[in-house]
Amino acid sequence: MGGSVNKDELRQSVEESLVLKRRFFASNAAVVLEAGRRIAASLRAGGRLLAFGNGGSAADAPHLAAEATQL
Repeated sequence: MGGSVNKDELRQSVEESLVLKRRFFASNAAVVLEAGRRIAASLRAGGRLLAFGNGGSAADAPHLAAEATQL
């Protein structure tokens, strides 16, 4: 998908993204929830969360860190 995108191409791209997300969480929801519980428990006990990345993940890292301060 490059340049100008029409409505059908956009709709198809969004649908593909949703299918992948549904498939991922159908297989991995328990693992994701357990990871979140462990991270929260560690932070509540005084532990640290190191978040870093490259590219888009680098932008996600400070967001994750900010969310973790709300625990």
